[in-house]
Amino acid sequence: MTDLTSASSLSSLQDECLKLLMGMFDIPKAASYMVDTHRNMCCPKHYSVHPGMQREYIEKLQGYDPLHPKNLADQSVTVQRANALLPLSERMQNPYLSDFMNRWDISDTVELYLHSEGKIVAGFSLFLREDLLLSDMKKLESLHGFMQFSFDTILSSPKQRDFDNICELYQLTKKEKMVVEQVLDGLPNKSIANNLSCSLSTIKTHLQHIFEKMEVNSKAEVTRLVYVQKPQHH
Repeated sequence: MTDLTSASSLSSLQDECLKLLMGMFDIPKAASYMVDTHRNMCCPKHYSVHPGMQREYIEKLQGYDPLHPKNLADQSVTVQRANALLPLSERMQNPYLSDFMNRWDISDTVELYLHSEGKIVAGFSLFLREDLLLSDMKKLESLHGFMQFSFDTILSSPKQRDFDNICELYQLTKKEKMVVEQVLDGLPNKSIANNLSCSLSTIKTHLQHIFEKMEVNSKAEVTRLVYVQKPQHH
């Protein structure tokens, strides 16, 4: 029996990194997320972020956020401050960097990005009331190295390789693989839809395709199959 806990491990890493960041720095609000193949944010986690702030960002303003993975010109960046990215004149004309941040008592944001195979696959958003000192930014850059190492360790673990092999065996798409990861965490369809930023009907369609490919009839059977399946055999 193969103990596959890749999704849970990544979710726990998000939690622990957020706790570490908020414990080391005076950060009133923070968030983390995974990044899908289209560079959209998914699987969000928030600390002290008001639901209204989250909703406004997702529905209206993420396209204006220069630190959003989809809007970044440099995909190799590791740690970036919003106020250092754009001059003041451009920040004042940007509805995310001006009105939104003022409304939610944010003076600056810092983003930390984790990479895999040259692409951003996860990120951490720090919402600041005061600008960080240069020494704090250097600490964040050092801390990023540890976070990236931890992330790489999870991705290269035998558990993750077994899970990847099983998904390849059943020819699951990358989106279907993300759905299965959420299924292994025991999440209901509505939570999966929220985490992957898509509709409930889309998740049901993905599950139908997964069931057909894996020749099962329920999420419980998917979980059972993944945990007992030998990756090299069908």
